[in-house]
Amino acid sequence: MLLRLSFVALTVAALTACSGGNSSTTASGPTAKASASGLTAKPEALVGTTLVTVNGAPVGTVAADPLAARMTPADGAAFSTDEKRDLVNRAAQDELLFQAAFQRGMYHDPKIRKMMVNQLLRTEIYGSVRNSDFSDDELRAYYDNNTAEFIVPEKLQIRRLLISAGPDRSDADAKSLADQLRRTLAADPTSFAKLAEENSSGPYARRGGDLGYVSPEGKSGIPDEIVKAAFELDVGGVSEVFRTGDGYNIVHVPNKRERLDRTFEQMKGSVLRRVKNAKYETLTAAFVDGLKEGAKMDFDETALSAWTPKTSALAAGAAPELKAPPAPNSTDANGREYDEKGMPIPKEGEVVTNSGSIIPADPEERDANDEKRALMEGVDGEE
Repeated sequence: MLLRLSFVALTVAALTACSGGNSSTTASGPTAKASASGLTAKPEALVGTTLVTVNGAPVGTVAADPLAARMTPADGAAFSTDEKRDLVNRAAQDELLFQAAFQRGMYHDPKIRKMMVNQLLRTEIYGSVRNSDFSDDELRAYYDNNTAEFIVPEKLQIRRLLISAGPDRSDADAKSLADQLRRTLAADPTSFAKLAEENSSGPYARRGGDLGYVSPEGKSGIPDEIVKAAFELDVGGVSEVFRTGDGYNIVHVPNKRERLDRTFEQMKGSVLRRVKNAKYETLTAAFVDGLKEGAKMDFDETALSAWTPKTSALAAGAAPELKAPPAPNSTDANGREYDEKGMPIPKEGEVVTNSGSIIPADPEERDANDEKRALMEGVDGEE
């Protein structure tokens, strides 16, 4: 029912948007009638006792009961015949809207298709897997065989100052400027961000050269030579000038996060989620294989060969877009209030991290929102 209501809400919004705010001016005309043609018969479990039939489609207690649950009878005891008729009319209206959306092909909208796919997987796959299906011995065996997955590796905050040669700067001048900046930084490493913002080349200049926290394995878009140089420094250290393919570099390490080993008891919930996800993947693959058996798939090899997939700017090494920090004692467009320090004020069921991120107070809810989160700003997200 939740999916159906969400579908109706989305499609009504889409209808309104397509008509410039007036749903009666769609391409089908203001008097166009919805039809159930093309819709498959609804299972009895999704109808209940039929109360009205709309264009041949039954609408019953399954749709009307939730509407009644949100209403109070006029006499405070029981709904009158007129009140019940009104509830059924509202359920019938939802059915009419759904049929109109279906006839307009709005199930092709990417958001609605995603909702339908997720609902299908919940019905066919996720509901068949329960926590009790996995014993403690099975979970511990997974942990023992995959211990490395539950280690938070040491990470360094890396800042990079890059001086590149170009049409307006010779290689010798680039090297000279890098050496000059290195001398300044050796005397005052705290000036690194300012100097990088003023002098550095590349997309991270506007961030004061901050590449974020990086493990020894590296990070997409960051040259291996930069990571290697950083891990040879102590915290607070500034590297000598060194050359890479894109210019002369100086690296600074302001902070370090130590490696964190987590026990099975700490990570049991995370282990359970990973084992369940593996089970989901196995069952989903088998389900999809069954669908493929009756499907006809013809690839357009010419179009496939000519297609050049788009890559994200971040994957290509560009710095993410930075947003201006909220003003102190302000309220943003979403109604979020900020205190005198510009930090968000948490609502019920929320906590604020040291960095100002809003996360659920309940650890299990945090995990449900992001099952891959290992450690978020000092708050353990997998318990």
